[in-house]
Amino acid sequence: MEQNLIFQSMDSDSIMNLMSRAVQHMPIKKFYGNQLMVKCIYICAKLRICENLGNSLESKKSCYDIAKEVGAHGESLYRMMRAMTVEGFFSECLGEGFEKGIFQHTNLSIQLLNEVTRDEALVHCGTAFFLSWESLYETVMTGKTSGFKSLDSSSLWDFLKKNPEADIEFTKGMASMSTPYHQNLVKMVDFSRFEIVCDVGGSHGLLLNEILKNYPTIKQGLNFDQPIVFENLNKLGKRDLDPRFSDVGGNFFESVPQADCYVFKLVLHNWNDDQCVQILDNVSKAMRENGKVYLAEHIMEDSVGDFTIKKKYIAWTDLHIMNLLNGKVRSKSEWDKLISRTDFKIDQIVESDQELTQNYIILSKKVIHVTLLK
Repeated sequence: MEQNLIFQSMDSDSIMNLMSRAVQHMPIKKFYGNQLMVKCIYICAKLRICENLGNSLESKKSCYDIAKEVGAHGESLYRMMRAMTVEGFFSECLGEGFEKGIFQHTNLSIQLLNEVTRDEALVHCGTAFFLSWESLYETVMTGKTSGFKSLDSSSLWDFLKKNPEADIEFTKGMASMSTPYHQNLVKMVDFSRFEIVCDVGGSHGLLLNEILKNYPTIKQGLNFDQPIVFENLNKLGKRDLDPRFSDVGGNFFESVPQADCYVFKLVLHNWNDDQCVQILDNVSKAMRENGKVYLAEHIMEDSVGDFTIKKKYIAWTDLHIMNLLNGKVRSKSEWDKLISRTDFKIDQIVESDQELTQNYIILSKKVIHVTLLK
């Protein structure tokens, strides 16, 4: 009642001013500029702005000098970097003794000096991922993956084939994002009893190479992926690989090489259930006796309790995959249902003790009992 009396005593202009001030402080507004910040970070990574600024927190430099070095428009770069200071990315040096456009690193901007972080930024903030969100509305309304439509392509993979530069950025970014977790993935399970290990969809092959380094008894490591992946990798320079390592080109929807151990790291979450069944059927046909399959995947948890970094990461990853790749981050019950449609059974789920490292879902062939009728 008292609130109504307050509004009744105010004219329309006063009410609008009050509402305007209230809206300005609504927490939801903090999300509005995220898409702009994403593109600004991409430009910084693409043009190596942070490297040009300097290699320490004390480094200071004119954005106009940086613009000349990277071939950008000076005033436009100034306005972009000035806007980024609002989010704590760069600090503008103001006051007596400083001319316009002098910037300094912050704890955020200096992270892009790290090549791994830069590669990740080029993928997450790049054209393919960024533009795909334009089609999220259609995906939500129809239940059909639509992200590739924003890319004028039939799929993400089609887009990457049409855009070699984006494909190379994608390949490097995937390698950079994976590398920190490889050592932990290798230590989580024992690969010592296997002779031939095949990393399916292995791309750069860094995980397989780490497995081979840690298990000298393995006779052969097969890095299986599409031929175009290896063509792009060759453009990035020579890889330091174990002598037992070899790249094998192919299509896992058609067949996979023979092995007694198959590793899938963040591969099956890219595909729907029917496609996963098809892939695993091909593995079943090729797998040697007493073989195993190791699926390194995140597992979706209930959205209750504390929202840890891992829960947040998995939730957004799932939405991204839904929109762009027609796959999903599956829960334990969804994995049970999927695997029940194949020749395999789940032997064990090995959970990681590192927050963002994947879990291992370990599969083996179902034992088929045959009863002979007399």
